[in-house]
Amino acid sequence: MHRQINCTYRFKKQLIIETFFAYRLPNEKQINFVKGKTLVLKKIEEAGDNGFVFHSFSGDKIFCIQQTEIISENEFFSFQLNEEDEIVWTKEEYLQAFNKVKQELNSESIQKMILSRIKAVQSQKNALDIFREINKKYATSFNYILSNSEIGTWLGASPELLLSSDSNHLKTVSVAGTKLNDGFSEWTEKEKKEQRYVTDFILESFKKNNCTSIQSTEPFTYNAGPVQHLRSDISGLCDAYNQVWPLLSDLHPTPATCGIPKDIAKEKILQIESHKRKLYTGFIGILNGDKKTFFVNLRCMELQKNRALLYLGGGITIDSVGESEWEETERKALTLLSVLS
Repeated sequence: MHRQINCTYRFKKQLIIETFFAYRLPNEKQINFVKGKTLVLKKIEEAGDNGFVFHSFSGDKIFCIQQTEIISENEFFSFQLNEEDEIVWTKEEYLQAFNKVKQELNSESIQKMILSRIKAVQSQKNALDIFREINKKYATSFNYILSNSEIGTWLGASPELLLSSDSNHLKTVSVAGTKLNDGFSEWTEKEKKEQRYVTDFILESFKKNNCTSIQSTEPFTYNAGPVQHLRSDISGLCDAYNQVWPLLSDLHPTPATCGIPKDIAKEKILQIESHKRKLYTGFIGILNGDKKTFFVNLRCMELQKNRALLYLGGGITIDSVGESEWEETERKALTLLSVLS
């Protein structure tokens, strides 16, 4: 039975929250169900070496699940629903926001900015049933379900690794551009340029943090269910264990979730977007000693009573066209719409 709680998206100092979390790593079959106590953090470095961390887009919400215990799927039952009335733009409202972004691109030294929106879909489907469908359909993504009294219930199927570290070995990916996985569509120059922006940003971040042996593959097409993305794999070495945290801070938010330069783009996003991104385009981390893995929280939804809120976004450059960008967000919605039907 689902228990509904009217919760707010506010965190109290040192609040300890019971959290249910389940996840499946890319290309693996094992699904992990855990329950634990969640601590609210001021800085991501406070997370330590073991547990699970969740970091919002803006960085104002950071929490870590500790004191975890492995549970069975049957014990995973506490789905708490946020009843906040989030702002859902019409197409006209989205295009108005798009025009504001284009004005910023013309007047400021901004190369790219990500504009997001929320799509509301009527659904009474059980949260665990949705999670099972995600795992059936998307074998190569990081899939998760998360629920506690502070943020409600979230699910996602992220195609994007933010950073993984295994001792001094670092890996990440540069992902940008979205087209239908139909066998006909070609990558446009705009999409190729977007992906180069992301790659250059990551390489500069690695160099800034004194990483060595940096390597990057040529862009290739990456399948993510009904859509495809352009992707490059990037790796390097770091000399010191504690280099992971400053590098992670430099990488988040990436040009694929925020813009370039990121500080100015982030400031403008918070002004233009009338909704709160919350966990969308934040990141989720799995901490296991020297091995740490962080995924960008993309292709995600927030469950409410009788509906799901799908968080969608796309990169806007000076060459972008409003109608095309709206359609790109609609294409990105297909990943989660297919598991809600």
